[in-house]
Amino acid sequence: KCDVFDASVIANAYARLMVLERTLFGQLIPSYVATNSERFRVKDLALMLNAYAKVELRSLTVFNALSERCREQAPRMDGQAISVIANAHARLLIVDEPLFK
Repeated sequence: KCDVFDASVIANAYARLMVLERTLFGQLIPSYVATNSERFRVKDLALMLNAYAKVELRSLTVFNALSERCREQAPRMDGQAISVIANAHARLLIVDEPLFK
């Protein structure tokens, strides 16, 4: 069984290796994120979004699914989390005005 943190760490591990595993990033994670977005904590959000930025995969499905959760968790974010999440959006040219207001 895979929890949110495990999914984020797995995605980040592949990204660190610069391996874009299409089934993982293109199907499994988007499906997982869509059904579990409310369970993502700040660290999980930063890891997952950063993984997509590292492999340069612009998945609006993933970013949109996590956008609302990012806004909910914003009061709990420190400077590093905000920086990682903003950088992921910037690297992939994803504009999310409500998130960064």
